[in-house]
Amino acid sequence: MKKFLIIIIVLLVILALGQSIYYKLNETKNTSPYIDSIEETAQQSLYIIGMSDIYDKCNPKIQFEDLQKRFYSFINVNLPEIFKNIYNKNIQEIKQYYEENIDKINAMYIYQEEDFVSIAKQLQNIYNNQNEIVNIENYEIDTNSIMVVQNNLIGFDTIFYYDNNTTLKVKFILSESTENMMIASASDLDKVFEYYTGDVKKSDFLSKLESLISNVTTIRENSTLRTENEKIQYYDLNKDELNNIGIYSAEYYITITNQVNAMKWRYQDISYINFEVENDIVADENNFNFKVKLFYSYDSEIELIVKLKMNNKNEPDICFSGVIKEAN
Repeated sequence: MKKFLIIIIVLLVILALGQSIYYKLNETKNTSPYIDSIEETAQQSLYIIGMSDIYDKCNPKIQFEDLQKRFYSFINVNLPEIFKNIYNKNIQEIKQYYEENIDKINAMYIYQEEDFVSIAKQLQNIYNNQNEIVNIENYEIDTNSIMVVQNNLIGFDTIFYYDNNTTLKVKFILSESTENMMIASASDLDKVFEYYTGDVKKSDFLSKLESLISNVTTIRENSTLRTENEKIQYYDLNKDELNNIGIYSAEYYITITNQVNAMKWRYQDISYINFEVENDIVADENNFNFKVKLFYSYDSEIELIVKLKMNNKNEPDICFSGVIKEAN
């Protein structure tokens, strides 16, 4: 009987040790949730409308099935990972995050800081309300954009449609000679900057736009019920502060205050939603102009003219004015 009890005790000890080793291995395996999530989805695939046109028009080295898997990982792993880490960050903080996590971001096939910033800003525009559940409704490849761009590289734009009437636009770049891939931003802002030949970066513009947006309430408080002469005086007394947010003349200040004060401020919870870039470019040798709309709750909006410096060194890099509304 005693011998039997000893055998039972030994078996229980072996079982306990085995369980301990098993859980220890599992703990080691799960030390990197991001890598695990990629491994778990590695075999998942996704067909995007227009995908077969890529192989009809061009000859990418990557296999059709492997490209489907990369689409799946980008949508279901990479985009949520990016948004989780940038949703409440400003442009400078997004750039810092890129610098500190460059290897992880490169593993997502995003290799340029400006592209990462632009994709991050698109995501912030889409998920503008943290209390709202937003989902992707559909996605498609813009088949008209499929082309061999240079050095056997194949580029095409892919559009993701969300159920709050927003979109995310990115450019996938494949190779005819290797299975390498690169992802760049292809937003409306990116399209505008394709025509811009000056020195201002997209991230610099986005940072300046953030500054203006964060000061809209202050602009309203300092301009409401004031005459034009009082606004001119206010600009002269606060020129440096207004220059810092991209307003460089009393005339431009007045055009912006007119739009700000026309918003529906009677609703105490009026709040900023997102912005939209309009492909309405006017350019000359000194300036490059396009329009941006800022959207607020209660159907309020501000329509801006953005002026970027071209070659004239005396001009400010980035300047905002308000679109002059015609009287009804």
